[in-house]
Amino acid sequence: MKRTREEIYRALAAAHAERKGRLIADIDYGLEEEDLQARRAVSVRLRSFDARGERMVNEVAAAERRFRIAFERALGGPQAVLAAMHASEAARETPLEELSAAEQALLKRWAGAAGKTRAEGLEGLDPVTSSVAWFEVRLGRCEARVMAPPAAEPPRPQPPAVAPPDQGELF
Repeated sequence: MKRTREEIYRALAAAHAERKGRLIADIDYGLEEEDLQARRAVSVRLRSFDARGERMVNEVAAAERRFRIAFERALGGPQAVLAAMHASEAARETPLEELSAAEQALLKRWAGAAGKTRAEGLEGLDPVTSSVAWFEVRLGRCEARVMAPPAAEPPRPQPPAVAPPDQGELF
């Protein structure tokens, strides 16, 4: 399949955006892995939006991606979103006054970013059906599970090797 020039430019722009404009040599892959783990721990879903047909499903997925990117940008990255989720969980269990100053500031940024990022996420969707839609941001179950590598299997006993018969014995 031959790509058009516009498709190639879009692919290059997406790759550039993924690297955030940094040279490949300047990327700290350890930090990138932490960001990836934080993204896996937080799920974003568009709710109260009726998506029918493959095209609409793709548009919903694109809207969820736009919202996630805007939300990460507003809060300072995927790790900040995860920290805000933890602060939100803590705020449900304890009074707001007992939270640390950093957690309170993060929750205020969360509240301020919510409306702006919702508008960015819904951009491009049908305004009539998306007027009641909202984004649900939840902690996933995988964030606390760090999987250890599987233990190596103990070596299986090998059957004893049978020596080949002597050539003189065969004839």
